[in-house]
Amino acid sequence: MPGVPTSTGCNTCRKQKKKCDEKQPSCSRCLRLQVPCIGSGTRRFKFHEFSGEGATTQQLPLISDSNFKVVTVYQSKTVITGKTRPKKSLNHRSEKKSAEFLGDSSGSETASLKIPQYSFSSTPEFSSPLEQRLMHRWLTRTMWCVYGVPNDMEYLQEYLPHMALANKYLKNGLLALAAADFAHSGGQKQYLMPALEYSVKAAADFRLQLIDLNEHSASLLYAFIECMAIFSFVTSGLPRPLARLSKTFDVMLSAKTMFLARFPNSLPSCQSEIVSSIDMSVLDILDDETASALDLLTTISRQIRVLITADGHTEIAGDTEVYQIAIGHIKCSFAEHKRGVIKNYCWILVSVVDRCFFQSLKQLEPMALLIMMYFGVILDRMGRDPTAWYIGSRGKDLVEDISEILELSPVSQIPDGQVAITWSRQQVGILPYILPPSIEDLEGC
Repeated sequence: MPGVPTSTGCNTCRKQKKKCDEKQPSCSRCLRLQVPCIGSGTRRFKFHEFSGEGATTQQLPLISDSNFKVVTVYQSKTVITGKTRPKKSLNHRSEKKSAEFLGDSSGSETASLKIPQYSFSSTPEFSSPLEQRLMHRWLTRTMWCVYGVPNDMEYLQEYLPHMALANKYLKNGLLALAAADFAHSGGQKQYLMPALEYSVKAAADFRLQLIDLNEHSASLLYAFIECMAIFSFVTSGLPRPLARLSKTFDVMLSAKTMFLARFPNSLPSCQSEIVSSIDMSVLDILDDETASALDLLTTISRQIRVLITADGHTEIAGDTEVYQIAIGHIKCSFAEHKRGVIKNYCWILVSVVDRCFFQSLKQLEPMALLIMMYFGVILDRMGRDPTAWYIGSRGKDLVEDISEILELSPVSQIPDGQVAITWSRQQVGILPYILPPSIEDLEGC
């Protein structure tokens, strides 16, 4: 009968009524259960074509849900191939809820995603309703937090979920980030506990993977750490926005250090494509106000001295390569955000700037803080995009936190520095900072 597959799965998968991937010499399920894989590829039965007199066939249209199959109907006799229509599953309800939460429309970018069907199959790895719903969330929304260029789409929607079936640390990492998405941006706090549980499991499994690194496993580990960096950014309990951002940078730097230490002449393909595409001519698309505000970074860097060595040697920030690169990247980030070709471009700062810049940030060095305040303005603009679920008000909070520190630093004594602080606060909707009255002022009243 056309359309009816023969059963060639192994005995273990057939006995437990699970789908067998028929890999040789052992399927994934038998390998995971550590049992012999017997009978894979052997045909057990065969359907014979119905040839009733005067019978005609009519093929009904495919149903979008992966639980349904093509149904072939004979007028003189009806034969149904595949599964009959089940009750609505939690998976089906979560699809509808996610679409409603996103405000889905036929023309939206998220609604047009092609979701791989195997990610919704009832495989043993994603068998629980919770895991199925979280993977649906990853495919339709969560993955946008690490999306950069169009080549990432297939990688994030197909390759990573597929590799998660064979790598527990990656599976738990994706599920943790999806649960954090539900808990923090979806307002469903009941997902916070599963998010933390999955992250703990992922971290435990991740440590085991560091024992034997190769180029393939390192690439997966790099993607995993990037996801965990965003998880840290979303779920961190640190009180200050600047501390939360520094923690996120630390996690990202660990991924960069691990990858380049093992493979010094290479970066992950997505990072290489973005870093090699930097072109300062993109700044021409900026409006005059933004361009003038960005030029203030260069102007101020020529008026501030920064510590270079531990023995107290200082240098003009504008003459220091690390600050030149950081300022150039911030300028390109504003332009790239307006152009909209590369998503999440500002986070590539970790790949292009030396580690000493982030050390200066922890030490509250004024020039590093000023650059990060502009970084907060970019985050705030990115947060207006519905797909940037992980940002929320974090860009605004970061600008407010850093600007209050800068008001008490030498930057505020420079006229251009005061203009930069005021502009940044206005961009995120915060009133200009008013210094508290000093003791001398109070005594004069």
